[in-house]
Amino acid sequence: MSHPRRVTASPVLQLTGITKTYPTRPPVTALAGVDLTVQVGERLAVVGRSGSGKSTLLNILGLLDECSSGRYELAGSDTSTMSAAARDRLRAERFGFVFQDSHVLGHRTVAENIALKLAITRTPRRERPARITEVLEKVGLDHRREALGRLLSGGERQRVAIARAVVSDPDLLLADEPTGNLDADSSTAVLDVFDLLARRGTTVVVITHDLRIAGWADRALILDGGRLVADHAA
Repeated sequence: MSHPRRVTASPVLQLTGITKTYPTRPPVTALAGVDLTVQVGERLAVVGRSGSGKSTLLNILGLLDECSSGRYELAGSDTSTMSAAARDRLRAERFGFVFQDSHVLGHRTVAENIALKLAITRTPRRERPARITEVLEKVGLDHRREALGRLLSGGERQRVAIARAVVSDPDLLLADEPTGNLDADSSTAVLDVFDLLARRGTTVVVITHDLRIAGWADRALILDGGRLVADHAA
């Protein structure tokens, strides 16, 4: 397992008083006054019980949802002042996402699934084959590059999702239980890929129940009842 690293003392994410309340009956507050500063190249693990606000926090960080109150700055820019088009473009080009559901397209090959991300980020076509080969080797799936998504096992689909998320070297990688369907060796390979990205300056935020990931990260954040109750540095 990797050791703590020196990260760039430059905030990429700054959350101040972030609250998220869903207008149900009665209203549900998923986040309550969260303050958080994250540096460039930092690796964070977010842990907590079901319903503690982890997924809501991930969605707000990824510009998939908006907070009810508070301020979210991304690389110094207030995200609340961005147009919907600017948020969509930023999310597509500079973020990588790994969800519990892999969202791998069953009628596309492994290589084609990954190529979709490179098309979105406008990576030159001549560079795409080498980028796909490199990332598939890192997640141990190069031998399955021509397999259709619907023929993959659950663990293989998750590794494809991870490869697709990281192939464009995103500025921010957000992952929800990325190793949940993987064996120990595959999980280690995934964390090695995350380490490589972090060394290149990608900020990695992982929601997890896996204590190994909490130990791997530079910081482990604990959410409880929508509040950030602990922030442990490695």
